[in-house]
Order: sequence, then C-alpha cells, then structure tokens
Amino acid sequence: MSSMKPWQAYSILFLIAMCWGLGFPLTKEGLVHVGPASFMFSRFLIATLVLVALRPKQSFSIKKSEWIVGASLGFFLALGFVVQTIGLEVTGSGKAGFITSLNILIVPIISSFLFGRRITVKDRIAIGLAVLGFFVMSMHSLESGIAPGDLWILACAFFFAFQIVGIEEWTKNLRVFQVNMAQVITSTLICGLVAVLREDTDFVAYQAAAMPIVLTAVLSLTFPLLAQMYAQRVVSATSAALIMSLEAVFAVLFGWWLHLEILSEREFLGCFIILMATVLLLSPTKILMLHRLLRKKI
Repeated sequence: MSSMKPWQAYSILFLIAMCWGLGFPLTKEGLVHVGPASFMFSRFLIATLVLVALRPKQSFSIKKSEWIVGASLGFFLALGFVVQTIGLEVTGSGKAGFITSLNILIVPIISSFLFGRRITVKDRIAIGLAVLGFFVMSMHSLESGIAPGDLWILACAFFFAFQIVGIEEWTKNLRVFQVNMAQVITSTLICGLVAVLREDTDFVAYQAAAMPIVLTAVLSLTFPLLAQMYAQRVVSATSAALIMSLEAVFAVLFGWWLHLEILSEREFLGCFIILMATVLLLSPTKILMLHRLLRKKI
C-alpha cells in the first residue's frame, strides 16, 4: 500500500463515495426497526469482528500512540454517524447526502484554525455558496426556520470533517490497520453506551433490521474506513473530502432507485448550489482526474 499511486487512491475514494451513497437509503430502512445508536452500534460491532477476522494478530498489537489517535478519530466518527442517523429519520437520503458533503468545505476551515492552513479567496467564496445552498435547501420559511433533521445532518458534516483532518495530521507515522482498529473499537463502545442509555431495542428488532445493518457495516463502514486511511497517505485531506463528497450524488441516485425519493425544486436548487461550491474548490488537474474517473465508471 505504501507504493499506491495517486490515481489508485482517487479510485478508492470514488468507490468509498459510492458505498457511502448507498448507505443513506439502507440506513433509512434499518431505522424503521431500531434506534439510531442501536443501528450504529450493530454496524461498528460487525466492522470490529470483520477486522479481527481479517488480521487477528494486528488487531491485538495496538500501541499506546495508535490507541490515542484511533480513539480520537473514533470519537468524531461515532458522533458523526449517530447524529447523521438521527437526521435520516426525518430527512431524505439525497438531501442528507448533500448536507453531509459540506464536510469538504468545513475541512479547510478546521485546518486553518487548528493548524494554520491558509484559506484562499476561492475557498471563502465556495464556503459562502455552500452556506447559501444549505439555507435554500433546508429553510422552509422564515417562520419555521431550518428543518431539525437537516441540522442534525449538518452537525455530522462537522464531526466527519474533524475526522478527515485528523487522519491527515495524526496518522502519518502510525500503522494504518491498528489505528483503524482502535477507531472502530472506540466507535463501537460509544454507540453501545448511547444505545444502552437512550434506547430500548430488543433482539426481534435487530433481526428485522439485519440486512441493512450487515450491508452498511461491510460496504459503508469496514471497507471505507480502512481504505480511506491508506488513500489519504497519497492525497490531501481536502482532496479526499472532495472525492468522497460525491456520496451526495450517489445518495440521490440510490434514494430514487430504492425508495423513489425525489427532491423538490427548492431542494434541488440548494443541492446544485452546494455542488457548485464543491466544484469551485477543484483545481483544473483535479477536474480532469475526476472527469476520467467518472467516464471510466470506476
């Protein structure tokens, strides 16, 4: 993996975006039967077991430094997924996907505040457009304000942005698998604690939600989390967030395919503005690379 080329890293991130996009409608199916924290606890538990089965020796040889970094990433990851799942109870898959994609615009802000990275004029314009798109998509009227479910999804975008920045800044000299293992274990414990304290889910409910839980655990969690860390050793956090923000497009497509979800005109306009804000962050080289990836349908 150390010899991974940039195009391979971008291909992996593109596949991650597809898996995450599929995860939105599948999650909505699971939430019919179990609560948000219970759903995420099940996903993370399965992911933990899969990782142990794949590499049992590495799973039990995690150093203290890897635990610290992995636990920090797992904290942001768990909170991000839990609040996203809460939002998905009342928000459509496609709409949630585009709000989640705002993490790409939050990444440079966090990098600037925490690590002194420069925010360019283009970044500022893109962030302003994204804010406009969010309000167009989420605010029904001045009286009713922003839809509560959309605010939950927006919160998840912030948590995911912290996790993306953390991967780039903290994992460079650490073993990827061990850090990811610590991250997933931490997320499992956090989601399990929240589920025990706030939800009452029985075994029958878990059985009813088994298919969405297993599919999202493998396709939208285990594979993306491990692959993301390898890919981000080759590409920057902002570039990774950019490619993975395509999950929004896939969320709309899969939401329509599986649940016949259709965006309203206002929601579509807001999504379009957010998409334009995302594209604004791209350099010509990245635009060409993204075009090639889409044309090849990787």
